[in-house]
Amino acid sequence: MLTETPTLTDFINTSNAIFAEARSRTSTIPENTVQVWPGGASFSSIMAALNSITNASESNQYQVAVGAGTFQENIVMKDYVYVIGSGEGVTWIQADGQTNFAGGAVNSAGNCGIADLTINCWGITGGLCPIGIKIVSSGNFHISGVVVLADDNKINGCSVRGVTNYNGSSTGTVIFGQSAACANAFEPNSNARAIEVSGAGFNLLIDDGNQISGSGYNACGIIASAHAAVTIDAATEVAGATYAIDNSDLTATITVNNCFIVGPVSSGVTINSTSNIQLPTSN
Repeated sequence: MLTETPTLTDFINTSNAIFAEARSRTSTIPENTVQVWPGGASFSSIMAALNSITNASESNQYQVAVGAGTFQENIVMKDYVYVIGSGEGVTWIQADGQTNFAGGAVNSAGNCGIADLTINCWGITGGLCPIGIKIVSSGNFHISGVVVLADDNKINGCSVRGVTNYNGSSTGTVIFGQSAACANAFEPNSNARAIEVSGAGFNLLIDDGNQISGSGYNACGIIASAHAAVTIDAATEVAGATYAIDNSDLTATITVNNCFIVGPVSSGVTINSTSNIQLPTSN
C-alpha cells in the first residue's frame, strides 16, 4: 500500500494546528518555565526541553511550550518538534553574535516551526555575525508570529542577518507568516540583511502580513541569489536602505504580490500591479 507524500499545504495546516493547540497552554505556564507536550515535563531552559525529546517523528510530533520571560541561550531545533512562546515581546530568546555564519540565536530543523516570541541577537567583540534565525537543515520550517531583531550593537564590521540560510541549507521551504524581521547596521563597515536566502531548491514563502526591514549601512530587506525561489504575498511591507528587494546575481526567482515596498528594487524581480513601490525621500 502506497503512502501519500504530504504536500506543503498539508505541512502548513499541521503546523498551524500544533501552534493553535500550544497557544491554549502557554498562558498557564509559569514565567521562565518550559513544558514539553505530550507529557507535560517542565524545564528551566528551551534547550533542556528540546534535549529531552528523543523519539520525535512525523507520527509522533512534539510541542515545546514556553512561558513568559527571557531565555539567554542559543536554540538548536529538532525535526518534528515545535517551539511556541507566550507572545511577541513576552517570550524572548536572546543570544550574542557568532564568530561566523555557522549558527544563529535559533537554528532550524526540518518539518517543524517556531511561533509567538521575540528573537534578539546582537554583535559583540569577536562575535561579528549576529543572526536571528539560521536555516541549517532541509525540509519545511514554519515561522509564525515571531519578531526577529538583529543589529551590530554599534560594533564595526558586523554581518547582521535576521533570517538567513547562507552557508546552510540550500533545499527545503521556509514559511514566514505574521512575523517581522529587522536587521540594523549602525556602523559603516557593517552590513544588514533582514532576510537572505540562496541555493537551487530553496524556497521562501512570505505570506499573511509581515514587516521586513534592513536599515542603516549596506542594508537590504530581502536578498536572494543562486537560483533560490522567493514569493512575497499578502500585504507584506518590505524596506531597505540599499535595496528593499535584491536579486543579487540575477539567478533567483522573486515574485512580489500585493505588497508595500520602501526602497530600491533590483533587476530580476517580478512585481505585479497591485504592489506599491516608494523610494525613500532624501533630506
